Amino acid sequence: MVDQSIDRGAKVEDGTVYALFPEVSREFYEECLRKPGEERRIKVSSTLDMDQAGLTGAIREGIQKAEAIVADLTGGYSEVMCQLSLARGLKDVSKLVVICSADEPESNVSDYSVLFDVGKIHRYDPNSLPKLSSHLTSELTKALKRRPPDQIISDMNARKMVKAAIDYARKGEHFAARTFFEKADEKVPDHWYILMNWAISLREDGEAEEARSKLRRAEMEAEFDEHRADVFIELALVESQDKEISKAEDFFEKAKKADKKKRRIYIAWASVLDHHKFTEKAVARIGELIEMVGSDEESNLLLSYYVTKLGTPGFDLSFEKFRRKQARVEQVSVRADPKPIPKNTVGQTDSDIHHIPHRISWVDFSRRYVGKNVYGQVKNVHSQHGVFIYIASFVGLLHRQQLGSDFQRRFRAGQEVAVQVYACRVKGDKKEINLNPAV
Repeated sequence: MVDQSIDRGAKVEDGTVYALFPEVSREFYEECLRKPGEERRIKVSSTLDMDQAGLTGAIREGIQKAEAIVADLTGGYSEVMCQLSLARGLKDVSKLVVICSADEPESNVSDYSVLFDVGKIHRYDPNSLPKLSSHLTSELTKALKRRPPDQIISDMNARKMVKAAIDYARKGEHFAARTFFEKADEKVPDHWYILMNWAISLREDGEAEEARSKLRRAEMEAEFDEHRADVFIELALVESQDKEISKAEDFFEKAKKADKKKRRIYIAWASVLDHHKFTEKAVARIGELIEMVGSDEESNLLLSYYVTKLGTPGFDLSFEKFRRKQARVEQVSVRADPKPIPKNTVGQTDSDIHHIPHRISWVDFSRRYVGKNVYGQVKNVHSQHGVFIYIASFVGLLHRQQLGSDFQRRFRAGQEVAVQVYACRVKGDKKEINLNPAV
């Protein structure tokens, strides 16, 4: 076990990396991280470099002082997992680079991503060390230059002014917010983070054109693609406020091109579409988020909200009210008394029809529900392939050959249907679910 009695005020040493690698990955550590790091004057250390005596204290100190962390989760070794859990509590996710062998089962990697909330985990080919070395060099270069949101501005006084400005803006006191943004801008001219937050206050105060001006400057000054993605999201929200939906979607597309793994892009995009009565498109955006980035509690709940809204006439709950209502409902995987299947569903059934919990993992789903009848919601209808159906956070296909010639008329996005899970497969990074009509 790792001693977690950490001094959170310990000074971080710039340009240092601490590696969390199992013994079996020693070669990768030496050839792909430590030696390339030395060549670039990056100080790299790891438990692999140390004697066993006093190891717990060394791990604690190494994580404390490192500016960035690299973790190899290959094999799911408990010590590496424990060390990463500690590092995740101390470091912003932008300071973590997490890798795993391509030989590791996809279900394990998905579970790691959710467990540590680290987003994408890079899969490397154990037989191609140069590619792994290149990836680690690139990601560490970014991580060592990034700062968490509250540290993006190096000037302490300017940072305090921006915080005060944001606090005033959140309370709707935009005149006071402007005063502090102006002072911060004088201290640190043309900083993208100051300009973007200033623009948010201006948009909320109805000053759309001035907000656009600030955001265009922020776009030019942003150093990283992930920061430009944030700026594009705000530009999209300005256009949405002016009811320029086409322009808003163009900016969301730019944000996705800049950083396609940023969850906020898809969530904000879906919210804009739903606000302007394009709820079916909102469902598609959340579906894209789940397919592109992976599911979490928020995305699963949003998908459920939009699908419910789409399929329920007169539904008028806000998302927050829907969230509170769902929190009061006990999650169950099987209903003893399932509601009747709509007449235009896939098939009739005399057996229990399962409602799949949104939080279910791929492993649990594939073990428990193959051969079972389940409820799902139609994602879309494809003339060549058939009907794609959401089941919890996954998507399955009911092939057109199993349906009548009129299937395009019988199915619509958001419709609840009952189907049988025929097979679950993993091909590379993709999960496939084959469906049959319910029996």
